[in-house]
Amino acid sequence: MGNKQMAEKIFREVYHIQDPELLEQFVLDSHAWKVSRKSTLLHAGCNPDYLFFLIEGVVRGFFLDREGKDITDCLFADFGAAIWPSMGIDDAARINLEAVSDCTVLCLPVKTIQRLMFQFTEIMVVYNRLLEHSLAYHWELKIMMYQCTAQERYAWFLQKYPGIIDQISHRYIASFLGMNPVTLSRLRRQCRDGG
Repeated sequence: MGNKQMAEKIFREVYHIQDPELLEQFVLDSHAWKVSRKSTLLHAGCNPDYLFFLIEGVVRGFFLDREGKDITDCLFADFGAAIWPSMGIDDAARINLEAVSDCTVLCLPVKTIQRLMFQFTEIMVVYNRLLEHSLAYHWELKIMMYQCTAQERYAWFLQKYPGIIDQISHRYIASFLGMNPVTLSRLRRQCRDGG
């Protein structure tokens, strides 16, 4: 599937953009970018030039705590996922974005969104849906972290991110689940052994 067909599939099927003129403009202005594993898409504190949509691979959002420890905050693995590092479209990124596998992302210029935002109210509908999805996702993560055992968090991860466990570093998964790598290794072994 070509870049333009992929862009149309994402905007039409994932984000349900109906207006043919808006859809055409998004498709024309976007392009695919192949990103190598361990490459940074965006650094925290920088203003994004593009909004990224995942075509394939896995991207993580992370920040450094006050001791400089790397904390995985979120993972993007679903086709079409909006890889969004802040609340506002053009706000400075609050987290770093890094490819944790070889990836392909669709890049839509922020300037395109800003230029068309007041012409097409449909953009605000999609934006509000993205905000709602992001808020629901982060509440789900917060509940997992504070109300569930390590074993329950691991089971949740396997269900939420099928097949990802063997695609990315277990160090990132352990950080994402709020546990150390030794605990994750023990849980994986227990799961394999049927315990």
